[in-house]
Amino acid sequence: MNLNLQLEQRAGTEALDRFPERLRRAVERGLDRATDLLARAVAANAQTPLGVPSTEAFGELARSVSREVVEETGRQTGRVFLAPPADQYGIFVEVGTRPHFPPPAAMEAWVRRRLGVTNDRQARELAFLVGRKIARTGTPGRFFFERALAENQDRVVAILEEEIDTALAG
Repeated sequence: MNLNLQLEQRAGTEALDRFPERLRRAVERGLDRATDLLARAVAANAQTPLGVPSTEAFGELARSVSREVVEETGRQTGRVFLAPPADQYGIFVEVGTRPHFPPPAAMEAWVRRRLGVTNDRQARELAFLVGRKIARTGTPGRFFFERALAENQDRVVAILEEEIDTALAG
């Protein structure tokens, strides 16, 4: 009987010794699954910023949504972010802008892509008009990231709980 107790104690000690690594892997799996879920939700929001599927003009932003799980100062962190080229302008789409006159070349390129205008003069004129509107009122925020987190917060928590429960059970 005494030998059996020692074996159980040894097995229990070994299980406790392995637990931190199992928990770390469970958190990493959970963060990987959660960031994947959130990245897909952000990209979906970017493809339908006005409630209806958009054309090519918003494709670049949706394709730039990226994710990663990194370890920083002993702590694992999941991040969803915009990779280049959308990292340069994505924050302004997310939160909106104050009134300003946008760069004419950028507006002209946007008019060509978004509105399908091919005539140079018409593209310049429309770009000026849209730019003037932005100069008066700014642009509204679309809140792709904020909405994705709000809509999926419960699912993210459930994913992490599921992975930790699995580690505890194992």
